[in-house]
Amino acid sequence: MAYWNVENPDKPWGKFDPNAKLSIPFDWTEWLADLGVAYASHQILVEAPLEVVGSTHSAGIIAAFIQVQDGQSVQLNKKYFVTCRIVTDGNPPHQDDRTVFLKMVER
Repeated sequence: MAYWNVENPDKPWGKFDPNAKLSIPFDWTEWLADLGVAYASHQILVEAPLEVVGSTHSAGIIAAFIQVQDGQSVQLNKKYFVTCRIVTDGNPPHQDDRTVFLKMVER
């Protein structure tokens, strides 16, 4: 079974163990190419008790390193959001969000 459940492509979700520390990729390459613009910056937004440890950008792909905050607990089977917000260069700059959901399951 693939990691991502895409029964609803607008709300993809993946199984995430509360003890996991994983990189979640967001592929913006096609979107950037379609607009003919370049990456300028990004922000990762998460639902508590998740936290962003760090993130990287390379060739249109933004990877967010996510974990549950130390000392915090999650509700099993609940889906928590992770949103990647991108801003492009140009005048005016474009901005868009992509959101995935992490379903907390003990694996």
